[in-house]
Order: sequence, then C-alpha cells, then structure tokens
Amino acid sequence: MSPFPDLDPWLRHWPFRPGEISAREVRAHDGRTVLLMRVELGVLQLETEGRPDGERPGGAETYLDNLISRSVHEGEAFQLDEEDQQEVDRELFQFYQRRLCWKALRRFDRAVADADHTLELVDFARRHSPDDEWLESHQQHRIFVLFHRTEAAALGELERSSPEAAIEEINMGLTRLRECFDPVKTKATRGS
Repeated sequence: MSPFPDLDPWLRHWPFRPGEISAREVRAHDGRTVLLMRVELGVLQLETEGRPDGERPGGAETYLDNLISRSVHEGEAFQLDEEDQQEVDRELFQFYQRRLCWKALRRFDRAVADADHTLELVDFARRHSPDDEWLESHQQHRIFVLFHRTEAAALGELERSSPEAAIEEINMGLTRLRECFDPVKTKATRGS
C-alpha cells in the first residue's frame, strides 16, 4: 500500500466539467509554483518553467534546447530520427497542455511564450526531419498553435493596453496564418 493519500478529497471539490479547461496555480510543498489541470480522470501537475514535466532532456531545459545543441555539434548531417520525432511530439503535447492552463488562468504572456516555443520546435523539426508525412501532420498543428498565440496575444494587449493594440495582434496573427496556406512559402521555409 502506498504511503501517499489518494486524490478523492481534491477531486470531490474540483469536479471535471466537459468542454471546460479548469486550471489552478498553486505552491508545491517545496515552495515552487506549479499548475494543476483538472482532466476527466484526475489532475495533471505541470511545471511553470522549462518543460512542463520537469525533465531536462540531455541536461537541457527542453527537448528543443537539446536538439539545437546536438545539431550544432553534428552540423549539416544532423537529422531527426524516429525517437527524436516521438520526443518532439511529447514536448509539443506538454506545451499544449500548459498553454491551455495559462489561457484558462488569463496569463496570456505565458501562453504566448509557450506558443512561441512550440512554433520554434515545429520550425526546427521542419528543417531537420526527413519524414514528409510526419512533417505534414505538424503543419496542421502549426495553424492551431498560431490561432492560440494570436488569441492570447490579442487578449493580453486588450487587458494591458488598448483595443487598437489587440487588433494589431490579430492582424499580425492573420498574416502568419495566411502564410501557412501559401504553398510556395511553406515549401521554401522547409529548407531554411
């Protein structure tokens, strides 16, 4: 039998509501801030800094940082292998979960930062993966992330600045979204 108590008291006082993102920012026992996200089968705990799972792949803050370091070391020959692609997908999903939490908590600056990390990871993968099918599946993901980023940036500007600044963020986001549908630009950026 585990010495740790079950989560029944927490779950009773924090019911899951389908279609609603429910998150809390709390202090862990050691004093660090963590995010809790209520999901259908329990609660997820996410770190607020670095990778949401708290891991340090290869000693780096994120898997993206690890990949960048490896690509610098290996040079032009560097390519993502199947294991790298699985780890990229894992990191993308973790940052997605945390981005949802930040949006639910109206911490729009943090949601934008996590979206930017995700976009940078997708761009890196596009430059270094030989798997066209895997890359194509991530192009759809890019559009979704750009939408989240635009939404969070606009809402952040609306809260701290003005409606005009929010509209400017929306216009910039629409420009970036349109670029996703430009096959010439998309093909050209793959090799860059």
